[in-house]
Amino acid sequence: RDGKDYEYFRQIMTKETNAAIEGALEAGVTRTGDWELTYKSDDILDIMKAFSLMR
Repeated sequence: RDGKDYEYFRQIMTKETNAAIEGALEAGVTRTGDWELTYKSDDILDIMKAFSLMR
């Protein structure tokens, strides 16, 4: 944990490990488990954009 409080937080579970690996390459996204990705930001549009690109 980086100690900063963020306005928005999104966590998703992927169906495959490769999807989690590729998704973690997106700026601001952290791989928090084998199939889990977490994104924190102060801008909701950044979160929506990051996860729409991971489909």
